[in-house]
Amino acid sequence: MSPAEIRLTQPVTGGPYAGTFTVTAENGPVSYSISVPGTDLYLTITPAAGSLAAGQSQVITATLVPNPNGAPPLFDNPVTVNPGGIAVTLEYPPSG
Repeated sequence: MSPAEIRLTQPVTGGPYAGTFTVTAENGPVSYSISVPGTDLYLTITPAAGSLAAGQSQVITATLVPNPNGAPPLFDNPVTVNPGGIAVTLEYPPSG
């Protein structure tokens, strides 16, 4: 799985913030799932689950729609990739 930290960025034309990371099946086939913290109503992960053959990879997209009720919250939460309980930290808004 790479990278372990993702900075979500917004296109210059506006819209949702997004970033990607890659999940790879090592040492055989694997079914994976990605859990999002229950308090984050604006974050989506696509695809959030799937099956991979040995050596196969899947690009995962994290998308965050800014809070329509005000300024975006500071965001630095991990999502968890299973099996393995691997944490991927998503940063929003981008620091810089």
